[in-house]
Amino acid sequence: MGAPTALHVIEDADQSFKVPRKTGRTDADAQREVLETLDAWIARVLGE
Repeated sequence: MGAPTALHVIEDADQSFKVPRKTGRTDADAQREVLETLDAWIARVLGE
């Protein structure tokens, strides 16, 4: 791949970013983690 890449695992989440209730996390928690990680990655790539 020529573009910048990164891998971030969302613990216990499935491919739809849903997490089992037993983890104590909500789907919203997993989605928030995705968005925060994406935001940080974009800032790194753009050098901000």
